[in-house]
Amino acid sequence: MPVSYREFAIVDKAVRNRADASSFRATYADETIEVLRRYESDVEDMLATFGVGERSGQPPRSGSMPMLRFVLEDETTRTFIVERFHNAEWQREAAGVAARDLPRYVVG
Repeated sequence: MPVSYREFAIVDKAVRNRADASSFRATYADETIEVLRRYESDVEDMLATFGVGERSGQPPRSGSMPMLRFVLEDETTRTFIVERFHNAEWQREAAGVAARDLPRYVVG
């Protein structure tokens, strides 16, 4: 059974309550909820998009990078594995975490 919208909404609300909320977004699919950190588009990216400047014709460097991932661990108890993206790989932080406790990982 996939992640429920209610479980996603718990994480999404925590993301939107951050002081720097505009720098993050939450998504979910199947058995995973992800929190992504957005890169702000800079002026050079915008100019390159329009074919202006020394980076003309290059793809934008802006976008998102994964920060956190919550993977549904047990469908019966609805507990999650918490992983943080660090040094280009996922590192486990916790297991057996209830959905109501996921926001504490978003804040810190």
